[in-house]
Formats: sequence, C-alpha cells, structure tokens
Amino acid sequence: KDIPWEIAATVEPYSIGAQVAHRGRLTGDDTVLICGAGPIGLIILQVAKMKGAKVAILDIVESRLEDAKKMGADMVVNGKETDIVDAMKEFTNGEGFNLIYEATGNVNILQTCIQKLPSQAGRIVVLGFSTVEFPIRQVDIMSKELEIIGTRLNNHRFPEVISWFKDKKVDPKSIVTNTFHFTEADKAFKYNDENPDKVLKIVLTF
Repeated sequence: KDIPWEIAATVEPYSIGAQVAHRGRLTGDDTVLICGAGPIGLIILQVAKMKGAKVAILDIVESRLEDAKKMGADMVVNGKETDIVDAMKEFTNGEGFNLIYEATGNVNILQTCIQKLPSQAGRIVVLGFSTVEFPIRQVDIMSKELEIIGTRLNNHRFPEVISWFKDKKVDPKSIVTNTFHFTEADKAFKYNDENPDKVLKIVLTF
C-alpha cells in the first residue's frame, strides 16, 4: 500500500528480471554478460548487482550505456566501437562469461553468445523472440557443455519484486523516464518511437 501507482506499474517488468534470475540460477559468484541495455536489460543488471554478480552489458545506444554505468555495471561495451570478443577476454581473463542474457532479439548476437563468449559449462538465457532461423553448430554447445535456457514472462514473481521495492533493493524510479496523462497516450507512443535514446519506460497517469 506504500508504493505509488507510478512505481507499482513497474512491478511487471521487474518480475521479468526476477524470472530470468531464477531461470539462469543467478548468484553473486557469476560473471554475467547482458546483451541489450533496454529497460529489461537494465532491470536484469540491477537484479544481478543486487545479488553481487560481476556484470558487463552490451548495447549500441550510448545513453543507455551511461544509464548502465549509473546502475553499477562493471563494464559497458558499445558494440559499434568495441569488439565484444575482445571485451570478453579483458573482462573474464579469457575464460568467458559463465552466464549470458540475450535480450536484444538479434540472432547474430545470439550466435556470437553461443560460439565465442561463454565459459566452460556456461549458461545462456534467451529472452529475445525473433522467428528468424539461423544455424547453430552442435559442437559449440557440446564442446563446452553449454546450457541454452529459454525464459518467458514472470511466473508468479510479483510478490518477490514487491518485497525488493519495499526493501529498496532495486531502483524502479531509474527506468521511468517519462510520464504522460492517459489522455495523451498517442503522444506517449509517438515520443517513445521517435526517441529511443531518451526513453526507457513511459508511465501513463490517471
């Protein structure tokens, strides 16, 4: 009852973060790569840092990488400027990431996550939902004993997230970049579409 509605509206996206943490068996011992610094990627970052993990995050939008720095990312990688394989070698001493979250929906990035970035016995959690077919070599999965894990929606994680909010373990205000009155919903959608570098989550107020 003490959570304002504008913040309560973000429980749902944070519940995605709770579910992917569960699916990936995320712990403070993990060295994590998050592909995509959109709202869900940044939420996963907050959850991973809450649990004490070491986290790198990849994107091509500099403003979102700046947000990631503020939220505690240990390394940010602009895919337009830095080779992700080189960044992986630097960040993990060449061992690879033992937990990767693919949140871009880009099959080429997923392919790289499988072939070039994981550690031995690495876990790759797939959030993207492209329908594009692409080749995967069995040897890349077998030789490193990889786990490729799908995740979808939130699976009854609302109570867990509400407790995070109550205990201030995460910062939901950080992903609410704009508010519009519900009568201006059309303007909100237009602003969202035209300003990907400025928008994380827009909340409609009533």
